[in-house]
Amino acid sequence: MKKSLLALSIAFLAFNVNTVKAQIVSASADDFESWTHITPSGFFSATYDDPNGGTGSSGWQTFNILNNSITGGSALSVFKDSTTVHSGKYSCKIMSVALSSQSYGYVKTFIPHDTVGIVVTGKLIVGTSPTFKTGVPFNNRATQMSFWYQYTPATSKLGVADTAFVSVALTHSSGGKRNVLGGGILKLNAASSWTQGTVTISYDSTSGFPDTITVFYSASSFTHPALGSILLVDGATIVNGVNELSVSPASVSVYPNPATNDVHFNITSSGVTSYINVFDMTGQKVSTVDTHNNFATLNSSQLASGLYFYQLYDKAGSLMKTGKFSISK
Repeated sequence: MKKSLLALSIAFLAFNVNTVKAQIVSASADDFESWTHITPSGFFSATYDDPNGGTGSSGWQTFNILNNSITGGSALSVFKDSTTVHSGKYSCKIMSVALSSQSYGYVKTFIPHDTVGIVVTGKLIVGTSPTFKTGVPFNNRATQMSFWYQYTPATSKLGVADTAFVSVALTHSSGGKRNVLGGGILKLNAASSWTQGTVTISYDSTSGFPDTITVFYSASSFTHPALGSILLVDGATIVNGVNELSVSPASVSVYPNPATNDVHFNITSSGVTSYINVFDMTGQKVSTVDTHNNFATLNSSQLASGLYFYQLYDKAGSLMKTGKFSISK
């Protein structure tokens, strides 16, 4: 689960591709036409609608189960919407709500704040301590995911306008561990009419195929979430293709890793490098540093501890390499 979170902010990468469009889960699921009405049973007394099969299925999952009195009685956060629809009969309405302390205790290793509204591919394991197993089977090197959205952000207690995001993580399991192969993230600002969003997916290498995809819709940012932010989504499709790097390959040695004050990038490339962009875990660009003689240094003294991603560009502005490093203070 933590590995999945690490992939949320992998930076964008440009490819030449042979493409074919496909659904993520199924046509009705990706267009949010399939919903299950959950009724009380056993220990659980919650009543709500969930997309694509509902509790326990391997498709879209929500935190609506936490509405149950046994799991904390938190407010519902995901709704079947038949009023504001891009295509078909329904869209998916996601609202940021405050989880109770009991509910948040179940998911705090997965979500950094108790203010949350999410829809994620995966399987919900039901019980007195419900847990999520993120991801659904998927074995193509996807290059893009497109979808339609409307977004009404609220303002956080700090006076910061909220932002939503959509992320894609492609992973492969080996030796009992889930390894991140690639992913992408797209930050969403206010949109009062249906707007198409596209997540561009980057990879750490040009080889290897995933076995799992995790798609994550969030009505709030993970830094300044705000109660009442509303994200409507509909009609998602994946573009699959065989990726080929469109520029000269490069290798980058990043040291020290983890770093404290300075991060050095030693580059080996047959092309001419120009600059490096650095992003934090929320997808925000935090720095740009120029390269000189295939070498660059980032002053990280003002950056917080955590995981960061970098993009290396050539003089033409083409992306040559992506990677990650850590800062520890």
